Amino acid sequence: MKLVRIALIALAITASAKTASARILTVNADGTAQYTTIQDAFNAALSGDEIIVEPGVYTGTGNVVVDMLGKTVLLRSSSGPKNTIIDGENARVGIRCAATGNAEIQGFTIRNGTGEITQDNQGNSASFGGGMEIINASPIILDCIFRSNFAIYGGGLHCFTSIFGTISSPILQDCIFEENLAYMGGGMRISNSSPDLSNCTFSNNTSRVNGGGVHNLRSHTICTDCVFSQNRAVLGGGWLNYESSPEFLGCVFRNNLATANPNELRNGESPGGAIYSFTEVGIEDSSPTITQSVFCENQPDAIWPEDSWLDLGENEFEEICEPEAPDGAVGPFLRGDSNGDSNVDLSDAISILRFLFLGADEPNCQATADSNGDGNVDITDAIYSLAFLFLGGDALPAPTECGISELESDISLGCENGGCG
Repeated sequence: MKLVRIALIALAITASAKTASARILTVNADGTAQYTTIQDAFNAALSGDEIIVEPGVYTGTGNVVVDMLGKTVLLRSSSGPKNTIIDGENARVGIRCAATGNAEIQGFTIRNGTGEITQDNQGNSASFGGGMEIINASPIILDCIFRSNFAIYGGGLHCFTSIFGTISSPILQDCIFEENLAYMGGGMRISNSSPDLSNCTFSNNTSRVNGGGVHNLRSHTICTDCVFSQNRAVLGGGWLNYESSPEFLGCVFRNNLATANPNELRNGESPGGAIYSFTEVGIEDSSPTITQSVFCENQPDAIWPEDSWLDLGENEFEEICEPEAPDGAVGPFLRGDSNGDSNVDLSDAISILRFLFLGADEPNCQATADSNGDGNVDITDAIYSLAFLFLGGDALPAPTECGISELESDISLGCENGGCG
């Protein structure tokens, strides 16, 4: 499933690049490109064009910073989200993506967006998607950060399909939603849509009512390898379902909080620290399916109702979460444990030599193989390990028990899976 999704993304990017009529439009706020604002570039763009945005902070006027105007365009930054920022200045929506087909958005931070005040389907004043609005569209959104946005519905992002509209089926991959605020769906609110979320992180988002991380309304959402951490709501600290049956594969729910008092809920219900699914007479029951996922330290509990979900196996429920590596750190791993079996012995030195000289696979955690901690993996690491094990040589550098490292050398080498912890 994940390989198919990645292949589709690659195909879409290739198709965009090969479109005969496609043009490249450039944006730089300092005046050295064709346009100084992203909106000016969109005003000039045609479907199939590519807009490349240079580093800078981009603001706008009116109700939205970037209105994609229904055009199927590849919008990408040249230097990634840390350097390319769309700022709503707490006055307007970051990006509006309506009827844009499978447009692509890559490599932006979208911050300080505020949803435009309009009317909901009951005629009440409301706002939608402070960071981004998706309406009857299926964009591919890669490597974007949604931070400190606000709306009544969907602080970071609101994904919506209108009556008789084309179903919104966006793909979001490698995105971060943090410190967004809403009344429904602090990080994201999904309504009558079918998004696919992969390797996304929702952290420290708040909903004043339901769905701290995500509020999922009548939507079939697929969620793969995502993390929900320290989100907060009255019901559904991490995620809330209403007439929805999402799929979770390889996800982590940790330290999410639902604040409703169980004594004030019906029939002794719990508010669902990680996931809450509405069950009421007259509405369709929600039934999420969950596979290979981890739940820890969610308060007051993990999933409610307890029998509302389908367990497809290999799920873990822990009272205490394993420690997370802080920003700029790697791990956890055990120095010298190059084969990842949680022990340091002769087989690890052999593993290093096989990798260096016999074409064996590289360690999943390169930092484990750097036995002497000099920032390189070479024959001296095998010698260092052997001297330590059999000749009374110097001890291996930390971590000598399963732990994290903030050494620049270890960060540079990387550690995808240290095998311990």
